Amino acid sequence: MTEHVHRNAEASSNAGGFSAKRSGYVLLALLIAALALRASRMGDRSYWYDEGFSWKVITFPWGEMIGRVAQDTAPPLYYLLLKSWVIVFGDSPTALRALSVILGGSTVVGIYLFTREAFRDEWPLDGSMRTGEGESRGNRIGLMAAALASISVFQVRWASEARMYTLGTTLAVFSGWLLLKAVRPPSQKGSAWLWYAIVALAFAYTQYYALFSIAAQFLFVVGYSAVRHRWRIADVVRDLRIRYGMIALALLVIGYLPWLPGFLNQTKQVREEFWVGPVSAESVVDGLYQMFMSSEHERASTNAGLITIELCVAFSVALLWRARSGEWFVFLSAWLPFLLSILISIVFKPIFITHYFLFAHLFFLVGIAVLIDRFRPGLSRRLAGSMVLLCFLWVYAEYAREGAAWREKPGARGASAFLDDRRSSGELAVVCSPMLTPSMEGHARNRAGWRTFKTGGYSHYHGTAVVRPGEYVTGDELEGLPSFRFWAVDIDRWDKGTRKVPPPSGWSEVGSWRFPEIYGDDCEIIVREYRPNRTDPDRAHQSAGKLRWDRLKHES
Repeated sequence: MTEHVHRNAEASSNAGGFSAKRSGYVLLALLIAALALRASRMGDRSYWYDEGFSWKVITFPWGEMIGRVAQDTAPPLYYLLLKSWVIVFGDSPTALRALSVILGGSTVVGIYLFTREAFRDEWPLDGSMRTGEGESRGNRIGLMAAALASISVFQVRWASEARMYTLGTTLAVFSGWLLLKAVRPPSQKGSAWLWYAIVALAFAYTQYYALFSIAAQFLFVVGYSAVRHRWRIADVVRDLRIRYGMIALALLVIGYLPWLPGFLNQTKQVREEFWVGPVSAESVVDGLYQMFMSSEHERASTNAGLITIELCVAFSVALLWRARSGEWFVFLSAWLPFLLSILISIVFKPIFITHYFLFAHLFFLVGIAVLIDRFRPGLSRRLAGSMVLLCFLWVYAEYAREGAAWREKPGARGASAFLDDRRSSGELAVVCSPMLTPSMEGHARNRAGWRTFKTGGYSHYHGTAVVRPGEYVTGDELEGLPSFRFWAVDIDRWDKGTRKVPPPSGWSEVGSWRFPEIYGDDCEIIVREYRPNRTDPDRAHQSAGKLRWDRLKHES
């Protein structure tokens, strides 16, 4: 009997050609590749608005930072982590983005662990277990899923942003892994559920789309228990999984109560005004198409849209064919966030944003790995896996070519470097929009004297939450400037048009410099130098202007 078990274990560890040691080496190679691909993209582009917001908000004291985050549209955990990170590593763009790159690498490890656990044994919905080949199967699928996550353009693109996305992807796969360890038979441990609740709570504090993924996880637990007990409600209620699951849910609710005022305020703001357009069949198809293509804004043609729909239907049908627990978990985690986002967008407020599906996208990758593994062992499976990997690499090559072109567009970082070289101490740099000011300021060495031109048309999603008192400049204040030079930063073909700082009367533009940006439609940041027309202004104008100028310099 002992010899038989030993032979089974040995066969399990070596089936499919992957010993535990070899799997570790492959996973390490995938991790190195993932980090290299993500790190290589860090310097391709300037901060965009959201990244500028990330930099600016962590410049506030801890308590004030939380209050200002509550005036935006996201939970606070990432900003707390980022503020701690910059204490050690500094606040350069490379330092801020490096945190996301590292978390992107941890996502690759996490998706392997999740997938290996989901398919480690043949544990069907009735709870029975068959050990053996399942161990090797989980290992194979896990490595393929990790390989796809390593080179996926959708994951690589957003892993080089100074944003919360890779923290969310890491917590998405690790929370799923911990939940499966808590749910799977034969034993049930409260400690496993506690660890799941802690990680899921952190996930919920990272990004609101995490709530959709957590809903999918709890739906899986209920469905698993119901099928296992043949839909006998009394037995389901007595199931230890359901009881532990309810305790975990209660811990999540209690743990989220401190953020409830911030959540309600953000919900109110979004309901009153948000930038996302109405959801439509076209936008959903475009979102699914963009998750696997190089450009995040590329619209699917009619033929591409039809192919996308057909592939999604085929993917779902194939995944659920003779599905066991692992396949159902993957299916729910991939599709339920889409359905909930569409539902909320229809009945509440449009919130359908493609890159918010980064968490769900990971489970699409797992599903693809599952389908590859269903090919017959040997040549057919290797060919299927190789073809899928080659397709992913081809899309990445297209993305890399785009990145090479981005380096020729200096944008905000180029404009900031230019002003660092030209702007003298005490001179104002007035930016046309609060959406652009943090990006300019975050790239600059000289961070004094930056101001935002104030109009009456700014919304909460324009970044007003991180504008300090005195950082706005009005037209009247510009009119009162004394006889000194000042700089204006305008932007063309961005955010639905052109934004420009109006020069004071009696001042003339003496020079302008353009810095192409990758965002928008051939967008350009324009730095303009202004000087007064008269070298000897009247005393009254000079006196009034001096008072305003001194105040502005003092507040900088």
